[in-house]
Amino acid sequence: MINYCLASCYASTGDIEDALVECRRVNEKLREFNLEYGEGGANRYSDDAFVRYMMGVLFESAGELDDALVAYRASYRVYCDDYALHYGLPPSEQLKMDLLRLSDRVGFESLHDSFAQQWPGLPWQDSGADSEEGRGEIVVFIERGLIPERAEVSVRAWHEGRVYRLAVPAIRASRRAHGSLMVSVGEWSSSSFLAEDLAAIAEKNLEDHAARDMARAIGRLASKVAMAEVGEQIVEEIANEEEDGCWSEGTGFLLSLLGAATEEADLRSWLTLPSSVHIARVALPEGEYPLTISSSGSGSPIFHTDSFQVRAGRMSLLFMRSSR
Repeated sequence: MINYCLASCYASTGDIEDALVECRRVNEKLREFNLEYGEGGANRYSDDAFVRYMMGVLFESAGELDDALVAYRASYRVYCDDYALHYGLPPSEQLKMDLLRLSDRVGFESLHDSFAQQWPGLPWQDSGADSEEGRGEIVVFIERGLIPERAEVSVRAWHEGRVYRLAVPAIRASRRAHGSLMVSVGEWSSSSFLAEDLAAIAEKNLEDHAARDMARAIGRLASKVAMAEVGEQIVEEIANEEEDGCWSEGTGFLLSLLGAATEEADLRSWLTLPSSVHIARVALPEGEYPLTISSSGSGSPIFHTDSFQVRAGRMSLLFMRSSR
């Protein structure tokens, strides 16, 4: 997500080339991370459909339509194969329209026909920027909410005068704003679609780490048990206990109690990340318009400007952050 943040900063200043470099680094990092986990330990989060879609938008804004089509197809594959299965997030209707539009623009007739057969009736003809039609496009990326915090789940036990405690991290189910946002530009408007559910990815990723987290917790417990045993033996030798052994047993108990009190799960996480990212695309004639972004059931808009310039054949990228 650091690379995504850098990409969005570059793209907002018009530096599309460096934005694409950061997007590529996301998938490179994911491959490296999963290779480190070894066989059987890889995460479900092995590719990012949203970042691949963002690459398609960036390529399209740079006029590289062939590369944009490749990126959109890769995004569609990841949504179908991974996101729909693991996070309940299938490919959006907008992505399907983008595939239809670009496959037609670059002249891939057989590919376009196959898409048209899969998704009949989608109104893709008047979407996207087109200089010949005098139409531009606004693409809005909206980060919403905050990613849920990790919480500690622990188990305590008492056995043979000792206290034992295991603690592992967990993410409790949280309420997330998945409702669409409305982007209105003059008399044109479009609803946003959910492109990335970071809260769901964090939850599933933590599940993938559960075995490793438990192994680390057991390792900590074993070292604390050993410490209590050693402490008990040392006190027993110093005190030269022969009968009741109360001093050594008390030392073992206190050390086990100290170990239980200091047991903590790893709750580190990136708390400033959004819970989700939504995207809205509005294609409209060239001109200067007021632009408003609002959420359903909200009295005040998330964003408003009286003047937003739209140019024919050009894509305008807008990145927003909302707490709603």
